[in-house]
Amino acid sequence: AREGRGRFVVESDRGKLELILTNLVSNAVAYSPPGAVVETRIGRSDGEVVVAIANPAPDLEDADLPHLFERFWRKDQARTGGQHVGLGLTLVKSSADLLGLELGVELTPDRRLRFVLPLPLAAE
Repeated sequence: AREGRGRFVVESDRGKLELILTNLVSNAVAYSPPGAVVETRIGRSDGEVVVAIANPAPDLEDADLPHLFERFWRKDQARTGGQHVGLGLTLVKSSADLLGLELGVELTPDRRLRFVLPLPLAAE
């Protein structure tokens, strides 16, 4: 993907896209260790705009990834309360599916949880 300065215009439902991006970023901030850096990148690749959001996730394992989008799932079942109820990533996945978007998720070798969302570029 090419990164750099510029303006990218995508074709999508504004409300659903806002819900997806807001939830991904707030989830990354909320579940990162204190003082960690949440990385957000936007680039262009093969007629798409690719948004990637990554945060440190030292407690996650590859086996946890399929569960991230399940309603109310938590890695640590004792971790309850607060402002999160376990529906954010479920809403993200449902919204991406409704928009026909392929939301990717991976755990990088340096233990970062990385979500990748390709978006269609608007016709010029």
